[in-house]
Amino acid sequence: MIFPLHQVKLLFPRYKKKHFVEVVSASSYPRPEWFRKYLRKAGLQKDIEYSVDDRILKKAQLEVLEKQNTCGVDISTDGLLTWHDFLASIAIRAGFKPGKLVRYFENNLYYRVPELKKVEDLKKPELKEFKSLCEVLKPLKKPLKAVISCVTPFYLSSCRDVKVFRIFAELVLEEVADLFNYTPHVQFDEPSLAYSNEFVEEFLSLLESFNFKGNLWISVYFKEVPEKLYPLLVDSFDVVFLDFVEGFEGNLKNVEQYGCSKLCAGIADGRNTKLDFEMRNKVEIISEFCKVEYVSSNTGLEFLPESKAYEKMKTLSKLRDAL
Repeated sequence: MIFPLHQVKLLFPRYKKKHFVEVVSASSYPRPEWFRKYLRKAGLQKDIEYSVDDRILKKAQLEVLEKQNTCGVDISTDGLLTWHDFLASIAIRAGFKPGKLVRYFENNLYYRVPELKKVEDLKKPELKEFKSLCEVLKPLKKPLKAVISCVTPFYLSSCRDVKVFRIFAELVLEEVADLFNYTPHVQFDEPSLAYSNEFVEEFLSLLESFNFKGNLWISVYFKEVPEKLYPLLVDSFDVVFLDFVEGFEGNLKNVEQYGCSKLCAGIADGRNTKLDFEMRNKVEIISEFCKVEYVSSNTGLEFLPESKAYEKMKTLSKLRDAL
């Protein structure tokens, strides 16, 4: 059998000149066990956001930040600790109501389908807990990366009205503009773009009407970015975050054909507890077509036990130091 060149290189790594990358958190981080118990005891795991006592939430957020810092993460997130319905949480914060349970993409996990009773219920989906944490951390001058979503929460909802999507998207983008007052990094988590082009045109059109002052990231995972969509994302965002675990072949082809000004390579498996031994080889293969600025897990780490998530990020920081 004749192997493609990049598959051969995975089997027989070739070492190249050292270069610098940064380790970033993809999005979510496992909740501390004591915080999980608190949520269960208080009956808040299935409740809407903001029911958590602020002091308790801050303690959990700071513990998650300490974990990320200890294992060598350069750009952290707040862990998304109160996002009980994954990315559908953004729609619920925007005025949708939680409905029936449905499987979340290709995972054995479920979310409550956001349902909109009337358009007048829509509001800006504020990330209050993120902003509050940023205020606490301001003296340290180490900004966090904010994570939000636009196309995906609407895609996960029961609504398919394009006019309603435009109203929803404008509210999300207003919140993004506000987030740049707290951080230079805001990331759109949009796994739905790997499955559907629904609402993409409207989203990118609205995006052009905003003059954001910071680094706008786009993260697509669970699959590769469709070939026709990829160059549009490169043109619209400062940093493109690609899944090089579950979408390695397709995304390698994307960067080979179209390049990327700033690439974040998701090379550690965020849905598997095993340690990854091909990460360095992947970085070197990708770097033949495009400079890798950042490395991360391919998805958020909420799918993993806390100890395994820590090991994943620690391994990434060791890779960064070895490159």
